Amino acid sequence: MATLKLNDVTTMTESGGTVTMADGVALGTPASGTLTNATFPAGHVINIDHVQPTSGTASTSSNTYIDCPGVTITRTPVSSSSKFLILYNLHFYIDSHSDNAWKRVFWAVHRSISGGASGLVHTPMDSDSSSYGFANYWEDNGDRMMAYQPGQWLDSPSTDQEVTYKCQFKAISGYYMYNNSAYGHSCMTLMEIAS
Repeated sequence: MATLKLNDVTTMTESGGTVTMADGVALGTPASGTLTNATFPAGHVINIDHVQPTSGTASTSSNTYIDCPGVTITRTPVSSSSKFLILYNLHFYIDSHSDNAWKRVFWAVHRSISGGASGLVHTPMDSDSSSYGFANYWEDNGDRMMAYQPGQWLDSPSTDQEVTYKCQFKAISGYYMYNNSAYGHSCMTLMEIAS
């Protein structure tokens, strides 16, 4: 049996794996991961998932979003009031292009609910014509660029149904852009937050 005291006052006891508050309320069995009568504050992490694929390649010269291979997480929220904190770090490689021009990559987080259509929930760029989030200006068509692009977003899907988040990217102006795990691993972490 274990006892937790605060200022010499017993606040909690443990017996046979069950934790009981001083007022006699049994919280449950922490070793099982279940605290049946516990109330946690808003803002605490309920679940956490992480992916960092070690294989897969996608490339595009199109102005249409495609998936970053394997950078997808599916989670069923414990409550429709849950929020999701999405953290990502995407590796991009800009390959072929013309001389004396800006080359840029757009990326986004898309969400689907219960296997439905995917919709844009986050992109740091305003529009295709004016944003340069991940970009560089080249004077020679032999130049290349690789870099990581980190980001984060807090989403409120307002559902207790299965939610899928995926990272996507697209190119502008007809050059080739790669997300290739042979050059660098992209990753995403998803934290379900109580609200």
